[in-house]
Amino acid sequence: MKKTSSELKRLAREKLNGNWGFVISTFLVAVLIPALCMLPFTLTLPEHPSTSQQAIYNMASFIISFIEILFACGLVKFHLALSRTGDQSFGDIMYAFSHKPLRFIGANILFGLLASLPTIPGIILVSWAFVNPMPVLIFLALIFMAAGIVLSIIISLQYSLLYCLLIDRPDKKVLDLFRESKRLMKGNKGRAFYINLSFIGLVLLAVLSFGIGMLWVGPYMSQTQVQLYLSILEEQQPTTQTEDTFEDYVI
Repeated sequence: MKKTSSELKRLAREKLNGNWGFVISTFLVAVLIPALCMLPFTLTLPEHPSTSQQAIYNMASFIISFIEILFACGLVKFHLALSRTGDQSFGDIMYAFSHKPLRFIGANILFGLLASLPTIPGIILVSWAFVNPMPVLIFLALIFMAAGIVLSIIISLQYSLLYCLLIDRPDKKVLDLFRESKRLMKGNKGRAFYINLSFIGLVLLAVLSFGIGMLWVGPYMSQTQVQLYLSILEEQQPTTQTEDTFEDYVI
């Protein structure tokens, strides 16, 4: 039987209770290190940078984004350990740095490309509509943009278990794990979407607190996502191969 959003969030709170100090400090370090790495480049960038200055800033931002990816994967490792054994370690956030980091970075880049691909026609049409503001073109641009966003959300949900799978199955190929995430999320995308939606109120409150509330909301969301992953693994039964459907190609 599938666990409800409320049940998964309750399980997440149970895992976090008694560990909040350690969890928050780990989350804070994982967020602050990339921000501090970027700070010198942000502070030294003039209001009207030269081409070389802008290039250096962009290159630094590009490299540090990889550090952010690795820390994000480390936080998933941390929450998986917390949920399974309670034997989490501060060193978990460094996991992706020492376990084939290019594998995590490559998977993230591919994930981003797949999720953004459906929005490209809409972006092109919107740009064209700005140059030629014809009513029909504007209407088409809005339709394609809306459809692209919906498909992008679906694809993001479809591969939302990717980081957990990368950690749990280190010997499997990245493309195989994309397929595995797709298989596991079949019939669970709406469930995952609802769980994400249920955090909107807390995220808004965190924003109103100048971001301080995210020290609690961020780990809460991460642990709930891990609980969803573990719940889906429990619910999965061996299935026989069936014919491909339209959903297999689109979703």
